[in-house]
Amino acid sequence: MAVNPYPLSGVIRNRTNTANLENASVFLINVDTREVTGPQLTNSAGEFLIDLANMSTEYAIGNRIQIVAYHG
Repeated sequence: MAVNPYPLSGVIRNRTNTANLENASVFLINVDTREVTGPQLTNSAGEFLIDLANMSTEYAIGNRIQIVAYHG
């Protein structure tokens, strides 16, 4: 069954919230299915865009999605 696109986007910032982080590795974790997707690297403005439809298991309404980022 085809899955509708569900893009998640955001900006990764440093610990002191004073700068956006370029080339941070961003992962999405579907807490309910335990599937992890990524890494997606942030652009020069610290932005990322990951689509839940690209996960190998289908997402469902109500799934808990955790966003994890690493830099350095």
